[in-house]
Parts: sequence; C-alpha cells; structure tokens
Amino acid sequence: ELVASTHLSVVQRPSMGQALLVRLAAVGLLVPIHAMLWALARLETTSNNILTRACNLLFCLQSACWGILWLAPLGTFAYVRMCVDHELTEPSEAAKLKLHIALGVHLVVSAAGVFFLLFAPAKKADRLFRLTPVPLHLRIVRYLFWSCILAVKFLLALWIFLAIWNATKSLQFINVGRESPEDILSLWRNSNWSANFYEWLMLWLTAWWLFISDTAMWFQVGCMFLGVGIVFVQRGCRCFQFAFEDALQKIPVRMSQLVFPYSQMMRGKEISEYFPSLWDRVVAYMRYEDKCESDGMGEMSFARGHGAGLTWEKLSLTRKPLEATRDISTMPDLFVETTVPEVCFRNYFGWSRSLANADLKWRLYALSRGLGLPIPRPYRAPYIPGITVMIPHYGETIIMSKGELFDRGSSEQSRRSHVQVGRMCKVPVREMVPLIDWLKARYVDEYRAFTHRMEARGMHIGGVPWEEMEDHHWDKICVWASMRMQTLWRTVAGICLYHPALQVHYDTQKISSSCLAQADIWNPADCFTCLVSMQIYNSFDKAKLSQTNKMFNKFPESLKVAYIDHEDLYPRSDDAASARRREEAEQQASLDHVHPRQARRYWSCLIDKKCPLQPDLRRTPRYRIELPGFPILGDGKSDNQNHAIPFMRGAFCQCIDSNQGAYFEQMLLLPCVLGEFRTRSRGESQAKRIIGLPEHITSDLGSVGD
Repeated sequence: ELVASTHLSVVQRPSMGQALLVRLAAVGLLVPIHAMLWALARLETTSNNILTRACNLLFCLQSACWGILWLAPLGTFAYVRMCVDHELTEPSEAAKLKLHIALGVHLVVSAAGVFFLLFAPAKKADRLFRLTPVPLHLRIVRYLFWSCILAVKFLLALWIFLAIWNATKSLQFINVGRESPEDILSLWRNSNWSANFYEWLMLWLTAWWLFISDTAMWFQVGCMFLGVGIVFVQRGCRCFQFAFEDALQKIPVRMSQLVFPYSQMMRGKEISEYFPSLWDRVVAYMRYEDKCESDGMGEMSFARGHGAGLTWEKLSLTRKPLEATRDISTMPDLFVETTVPEVCFRNYFGWSRSLANADLKWRLYALSRGLGLPIPRPYRAPYIPGITVMIPHYGETIIMSKGELFDRGSSEQSRRSHVQVGRMCKVPVREMVPLIDWLKARYVDEYRAFTHRMEARGMHIGGVPWEEMEDHHWDKICVWASMRMQTLWRTVAGICLYHPALQVHYDTQKISSSCLAQADIWNPADCFTCLVSMQIYNSFDKAKLSQTNKMFNKFPESLKVAYIDHEDLYPRSDDAASARRREEAEQQASLDHVHPRQARRYWSCLIDKKCPLQPDLRRTPRYRIELPGFPILGDGKSDNQNHAIPFMRGAFCQCIDSNQGAYFEQMLLLPCVLGEFRTRSRGESQAKRIIGLPEHITSDLGSVGD
C-alpha cells in the first residue's frame, strides 16, 4: 500500500516514509548527492581557469538548467511526501491518483538525472582536445564491456547490501530511515542510541565506500578476461597451437616474412639471406649482456664461433655490417624442428644448462610469441618516420658507484656475529652485506658469464676479493651492476639499440633507388633521437658529469641531453665590474622585454657528444632557447619533459621512465610498430593517436614485474 497508519502525525511518521514505494522513492535523493560530488571533482580536475574562461551567459544558463535537473528529485520527493500527507488527512480516489502521478514524475526526474550523470558527464569546455574517432564496432564493444562491468558490480553490490541489511536486523541496530523526527529529536542525546547510530552509520559507510572503490577492481578483472579473449581471437582461437606449437622454431620464417619482407629470400626457403648474420648479431648482444655463456652462444648461433673477448665495438654495424648468406647447411639447435612432447618437455620442464637463464628464456619466448601475432607492414629505409624517445631524469642514479655497491665498513662489520645499531638493538650479520654481494648471488649465472667474458679480454675478476680489486675492475663491475638496477644507464643503453636496429633495416631492405639511401647520406640518427631531459645537469658534480660524458662516448650520436640553465640578471656584488655587468644585464633585459621583477633568465639547452668539452667536464650547449620564466610550475616530471619538446625530432614520440630495459631483438620491430599509425588513405580521420606497448619494469632490487 502507498499509505498507512493514518492516526500518526507528521512528526511521528518515519522520516523516509512509511510505505514501501515512498521509501523506494527516497533512493532518488542520491542524484543530487552524486551531482554535488561530481561538481567538486570537476572543479578539482579542471581548475578555476577553465571555468572562468568558459563563464559567459550561455554557460550560466546551461549550468542553471543542469542544477535544476539535479535538484529536481529533492522537489519531487518533497511533493510526494505532501501527497502522502494529503492522502492521510483526506483520503479519496483523486488524492491517490495524485500520489501515483507524483511518484511517476519523481521516477522520471531521478532516472533522467542518473542518465545524464552516468552517460553524459563531460562538458564541452572540459575537452582540451578533440576526441579520437572510434569505429562503430569498437564503440559497441566498449559499451558492452562497461555494461558487463557495471552489471557485475551492481549485482554484487545488491548481494552485499542485503547482507548488511540482514546484519543490521540481526544486531538490532536502529534504522534512521524508519525513525520518526520526533523519536530522533528525543533520543539523539541518549548514549545507547548514539552508539547504536554510529555503529549503524559506520557499517553502511564502509559498504558504500567499498561499493564506490571496487569499480577499478572489476575494471582490471574485466580487462584480464578481455585481454585473454583478444589473445585467442588474434591467434584464430587455436588454443592447441598456442599451447603446444614450437614458436621458437618458427622465428626464422616469421621474422623474415613479417619484419624483413622486402629482403632477398634464400632459394627454396622462406628465410631471408640476411637472417643468419642478423640472428648471430642478436645472440652476440645476449652474450655481451651476459645472458648466456660462450657455449650457449654457440648453440644458438649459425656461426659456430665463441663469444670470448666480445666488446661493444665488435657489435657495431658500421664496422662489421651484415652479410648475405645464399644457403645454410645446418640450423642452430634452437630452430631444429621438434615434436609436441619435446616442446612440452622444453617449455614446461627445463632447458639445457647453458640456456637456463630466466631472462634469456623470457626474451626468446616474448619474441617468438610476438611474431605469432598480426604485425603491421614495416616502413622501409630510408623512408622511416622520425621518432624521439623522451626520458625524464632528475636525481636518479646514472651509473652505480663503488661506494654504493661496496662499503668497506659494512664488509668489516659483516665478519662479526652481530652489529650494534643504537643502544639496545643488534642486527644479525645476514642483514649487513654489500649490495654487490646481493647482486652476485641474485644473478649468479650472469656474473659467472661476466667474469668469463672479462677473463677472455685479459681482466681477471672472478675469485678476487672486493677489497683487492683495482679501479679499472670496478669500472666494469659498476656498469654490469647498473644494467641490473634502476639506473639511467640501463634505460639509455636499451633505448639506443634503436640506432643499430634501424641500420639493420637499411642493410637488409633499403630502397636502393632512392637518393636518400646512399651510404654517405643515410644516417639512423636522422630517424631516431634518444632525448634525456636532465633538469639539473647544470648542478651536477664531477662524478655525475663524468658519467654523463661516459654515456656520450659509448652510445651513438642519437643520444642527446636537454637541461635547464639560468643566469642571474642582477649580480649581488658591489664592485665596479659587477655594477657594470648589472647595467649591461638590465639594458639587455629591457631590449628582450624581460619583466622587471624577474631576477633570473632561464634557457632550455641541448648538448650531444659533438659539443666541445669544457675544463669543468660540462659541454658547451649546441642550442639555447630562452624560456619565459621558471618552467617547473606543476608536476615536476611533465614540466621536465615539456621544456625539452623544442628539441624533439620526428612525427612520433615515446615517453618512458628511467626504470625500463630494452633488447636488440625487440628494437628490430620498431618500423613495424610505427606501421600501427599507418592509415588506408592520406588524412584519414580514424588514424591511431596513441598506442601502448608492454613494459619490462625493474626496481632498485632487480626485476619485479612484466
């Protein structure tokens, strides 16, 4: 029934209504609460400037209309309560019909408010850029995806709210909605009633908070199922083939057909003539990075040589370019065709001891699985679009130092049974070890490969105590440790592999008829730039400056560094020379229209390996662009990247942090990745704007996630 208990006065009736439909109508009061929270969130995210810029007569009228729509449930619910009171005092068919109409209007108004809040929350003034056009089938998939997510969320929420409701009845908590205003006013000072109310309130607030916050959890669960489904759809739903195929054995054919389709193929085979020498170069990089020993390198290579004495210079494609092979007699053991039981035993029970490195297996599996997916047609050299990789840097470690890896004091303390920390605390020995000992134990096979590679070059490191190692030994060890820690060196070393990867594409499948493909004209640095935005380069000490110069000396000319420089306009000294410089600075500042209250002038500077080296180990900047003021105004990382934007080259940009690694075999796919932006026709509106790539993230203590 809609009404009941006609003998009760207004203050004696339940605050949320006595009849069931009236209590359900009270749910519509969530619309103005949701609208208020949405308005506060919009004000926080868009700031006052956007709202002020969009504030005009039309904006005010639209805001007033939205406010009326959101506040309308309050008015309609109040009108419903008035109709209930009228029905109680003067019962009639007309009053009952009037109440039904009021409930219907309240339902329509509340539904309209919910619809616009959920499906049309954005305003035109809030859009900073035009939305990317999406095909109709993708839009349908997105709506179905969110419909499923919200359906599961609300079904679970209904079950949770029913459980909370039953719990409140079992615990005999009060129900404020069922309490009359008279009871609330008379009992709110009672300690038992107040404690009961707070328990009831905290129970429902906890359930409501979980209901709001679990959207991200269901989104991640939905993305997991959607991602698994996409993987199988991309592979044609061939589950058996996905689980048991020998993807490693198909690397030569798939890489030749998908990544190097324009290169010359071997007679009678679907393998590129350059693949043997290319794969040997990939394995050489793995050996140089100490992912395998020399015997493992021999098992994976076409040329049965060894990796003894392998250096960075020997990996250079300019000194030793790729050579074409007309025919191959034998394939490496990795590419020999195997049966399903052999594949299962290798994949799920273990590899040979020489290829047991976990990172090595991950790289090979990632490459083989990636080549089994649909890959865009690659660009051909020299017509490869330009790309700049932006790496922000502030105070992160560039290269690990000897003091960070090995502290003589901690080594001496580790010989004791316990180490005194403070007055009352003793720490066991096992917690006081140098970092280099932890790295050696964590990457025991890679350290063994590193020592063998150094011994082949005449540098004996294995078995020598840390205290007895010389400085040139520590130079190599610091670089080895930096490649396994969260350092800028690791990130730059990986990203700069784009440079030789582009050279590989030039050697194997260039357009020889193009004048830009001439050997004296082509340069991978014209297509690729690794731009490190070192905000405080000008404040580096000699150690960090020498480490930065070491990066310039080792890595190709694609590496460039942008930093912020400044000069004081008004020297503080009182001597005559300072006064003269001050006067000249004031005149120059007046000519450049610098604000009188600006005490410093800021520049965004660019340096590379060709810039002259100064006596203080800094380099003379190649370009200096004056900034309108101090550029770090908001988020430090984004502003650190923004000031370096004038030095970016190319049509595409990749932004990464200083916690990522990269591998040569993955860099070979760069022209294919850029093919994702290719459209069917010039100027097509549905071209991709942003694409995401999986990352192999590392922390201060090594690899923590994929």
